[in-house]
Amino acid sequence: MFGLFRKKTQLQQLIDKDGIEHATDRFAEIVSGKLRTRELAYKFILEELDGASQGNEASQAFARNSGIPASAYKGALGNSDAEFDGPEGPQQLLLALSMQLTPNQELMANFRCRVDDNVMKRFRLGKYASKDEQVVNLFGDLKSLLLSDDSVVPALHPDIPAPEGATKRHVSRRENNLTAAKELISRLTTLTGESSRGIVLKAIGSAVQDDGWMAGLIEWAKSNNLPPRELIEVGILQQQEYVGFPSDEQSLTQLSKNSKFRKGSIFEDHKALEINLNFTPLTCLPKEFCRLSAVHVLYMHGCELEELPEEIGQLSNLYTIDLGKNKLTRLPDSLCSLSRLEALNLHGNNLKCLPKSIVHMESLSNVNLSGNPELLLTSEQKEWLSSFSEDDIFVDDDLLSRPALA
Repeated sequence: MFGLFRKKTQLQQLIDKDGIEHATDRFAEIVSGKLRTRELAYKFILEELDGASQGNEASQAFARNSGIPASAYKGALGNSDAEFDGPEGPQQLLLALSMQLTPNQELMANFRCRVDDNVMKRFRLGKYASKDEQVVNLFGDLKSLLLSDDSVVPALHPDIPAPEGATKRHVSRRENNLTAAKELISRLTTLTGESSRGIVLKAIGSAVQDDGWMAGLIEWAKSNNLPPRELIEVGILQQQEYVGFPSDEQSLTQLSKNSKFRKGSIFEDHKALEINLNFTPLTCLPKEFCRLSAVHVLYMHGCELEELPEEIGQLSNLYTIDLGKNKLTRLPDSLCSLSRLEALNLHGNNLKCLPKSIVHMESLSNVNLSGNPELLLTSEQKEWLSSFSEDDIFVDDDLLSRPALA
């Protein structure tokens, strides 16, 4: 009875005054500010979805419709991360806010799901990711699952052996893992149109023998007279480094299978993770090039490029890309999914606009947009560029004063 006269909390008053949409947008901005990278935001959302899947009916529906497969978030609450689980982290902040709504369990669940949804939208996660980003993320989830249980691949396709290094799991987990794998494959089939067998082979890095991408890339290199890759001594110190294009099967296999990010040791490998095609006359890159996911640095300055493949976002380890002095008029949206990209040179092209989501590339710290006289930006992109220091941004003097795109 006395609960009827309980004083409303500040959050309840805010929701009553401005509406739940305004309140959740406001706090989602604060939570997002505590998540430094898209990768960290993804981990945060996985834990939130794991919790939501165990909540009331509305929370469970939110998790199901998030665009992130259950196999990715199930058990995520057991993978604690101090960056967002700590006392000053976003998880504790969201928990403290939610607790202010405890008397109204339905409102509490609605508030938390709305904040999570807003965070997903800000970081382009789950259903808010582009098609290319969703495909890359789903393949990553499937690969992790197939490597975590050596019984799944043979159960799906008896003619394909278990991937090398796959973990042996107790039989009790087999059915759950098999169901999760089928769910991921089904979603990838819908997005890509590929067969189940092709998807499994690609996920475990064995698609080399399946779809002929390697032969196609070798033929492309040959038809463009690209010099083959070789290890030579360069400079006064006669240091060894790789030059030329990796147009042999061994090099292509290494650059397509070794997807671990190794920025700190790249130069210790004789620049094996770098491809330099500067001043090579190429009007386009074939989509097969984007299978080389281990490439960390790509130089294509002065190549006469007119377009980039939509699959460019699959080069997930790129942290430097030089596309200066080409003939590009647009950039594919998937470029913005390169979460590790730090340096981007687009000087001297024919760009008319930039992908809207470029403002969400958290790692990008050095950008050159000069020499694009017809380039127009949105108001949000102008504000984004203004946040760079003078030493890290290169633009035409009048770029920010040009008319803003809608």
